[in-house]
Amino acid sequence: MMNFGAFGPQQELIQVLENMTQEIVGARVRMRALLELLEKKGILAPGEFDDLAAEIWERDYDDLASELWQLPEPDPVEVASFEEALRRFEQERQPDQEGQAPQ
Repeated sequence: MMNFGAFGPQQELIQVLENMTQEIVGARVRMRALLELLEKKGILAPGEFDDLAAEIWERDYDDLASELWQLPEPDPVEVASFEEALRRFEQERQPDQEGQAPQ
């Protein structure tokens, strides 16, 4: 569970999005530097990388995007443990014979 501290969930979400944005920009900067280095050394011709990237985008985009949205299968042991804990909680919260909820 996230600890929202004094900021609340909205501020926490803003911080997470800012961190994600910085990581994405950093990755793009490193990729661009690597590309420029390979072009300067003559290992790649100018535009060669962009052509290949466009080809791979067309070929693999749907598969790669769907991988990002797939949720992992839940662990059956964790699911069973959660269901058992929920069942016990619900039993403990049942009103007693006089109709009063437990304290």
